[in-house]
Amino acid sequence: MEVVYWIFVFCFGLIIGSFLNVCIYRIPLGESINYPPSHCQHCQYRLGALDLVPVLSYLCLKGKCRYCGEKISPLYACIELLNGVGWVYSFYHFGFTIEAVLACIFISVVIVLTLIDWRHMILPTGVIICGSIMAILGKGALSFLHHDASIFIKSLAGGALGYGIVALVFYIAIWAMKKEGMGYGDVRYLGMIGLFTSPSLVFLTLLIGSIVGSIYGMILYMKHKESLEFPFGPFLSIGALVSLFYGEQLIEWYLGLWM
Repeated sequence: MEVVYWIFVFCFGLIIGSFLNVCIYRIPLGESINYPPSHCQHCQYRLGALDLVPVLSYLCLKGKCRYCGEKISPLYACIELLNGVGWVYSFYHFGFTIEAVLACIFISVVIVLTLIDWRHMILPTGVIICGSIMAILGKGALSFLHHDASIFIKSLAGGALGYGIVALVFYIAIWAMKKEGMGYGDVRYLGMIGLFTSPSLVFLTLLIGSIVGSIYGMILYMKHKESLEFPFGPFLSIGALVSLFYGEQLIEWYLGLWM
């Protein structure tokens, strides 16, 4: 019976992953995520139910549109798979709990923001606000069910700290370099991450994101021999996901080195 639960979680994750593809494509263009219905971006033909089965439709159609034969990017199926696997791992890690549901929501929001930022170098405020609201509601529900106000307080403190830290870095960069060191979307993004996690994990997220981002920046510089702009959001995403699942263990391990 337990296998049925895992299959359900995976399949539901795939379905939501299909919706994430719509968000990733349409939101940066300012289009509605509800209308028009899903269609081929090349021939504009409205897709039927058999064309929209996550992953399977892509495999059965051999990565091409059924109606015009235009090649479909494998990224769509990869996003669906990534979300499905992420959801399964969330329930594996946290058990069948509200924490796991919150982790699933967080993963889906992170996927949308990461792909949009990587492609367009923007972090849509609307997506961040929706994620923040879900984090507040989820942490509030956890706090109520566990009769522990500290859960909700830590969430709010994490959000405030995340927003405050990056806002400070943002304005220091403007003052020191006379230009933005990062976009203000990164400020809002770390605030949302803080709402899903805690104050200590906000620091860890920023640390991991900065290290990975710096390594990527150095590789980019050595390859092109010049400084190039690149989005910081995806690296915050890496730091956030590592912190969500392994942050507490990493902090305990680090503190253990000094005790």
